[in-house]
Amino acid sequence: RTVSSKLTAPLREEAKKYMDLIQNAINADKVVQEKYRMNRDAIVLLSKQT
Repeated sequence: RTVSSKLTAPLREEAKKYMDLIQNAINADKVVQEKYRMNRDAIVLLSKQT
């Protein structure tokens, strides 16, 4: 009988790949949020009607 850890290895590898993708998306989102926070006043100013 094959041990469970050997049977689930491909599944765990695929899950890790998707967890890494999610973590990268979280990190990118934090960068975007920080850049928006730093530039919000300028964005509001540029968005005003003349």
